[in-house]
Amino acid sequence: MIMTQTIRPRTSTTRVLVFGLATSLGLLAAAGCSTYTPGGSGFSDDAFTYPSTPHLPATLNLVDTRTGQTIWSYEIPVGHQLTVRFFDDRHPEDPNTPADMSWEDMEIGTAHGYLDNTMQVPAADSRRLEPVYRDGPEMATAGSAAAPK
Repeated sequence: MIMTQTIRPRTSTTRVLVFGLATSLGLLAAAGCSTYTPGGSGFSDDAFTYPSTPHLPATLNLVDTRTGQTIWSYEIPVGHQLTVRFFDDRHPEDPNTPADMSWEDMEIGTAHGYLDNTMQVPAADSRRLEPVYRDGPEMATAGSAAAPK
């Protein structure tokens, strides 16, 4: 009687571990980048995106909750979105405005980009973003993403 044996290639445990580690590191690196979408990026990065559409044209106000004063306001053009991101403890020597707020006006649907505008703002417990919606419908301005061509 002749016995035959089937030889199967062995999966290298080391190869599987290296692949799993590389995949995990790639996912962690991707999570370090902000994704600019309404509702947030899905992780805690203090980035917020507000779209402005013809039927829901938006203005965004930043309020100092200690005084109730609006310290910054931006009328978002229809067809655009405004992304703001806060960075706390950037100016520890200034107790009134120790944080930075960066923002950028982008076409709706832009998921990544640089926030080129920056200003000093109150700490997280002393500020509030207030979206205000203008009466609509509102036509897009010439040159905006939603304007007819």
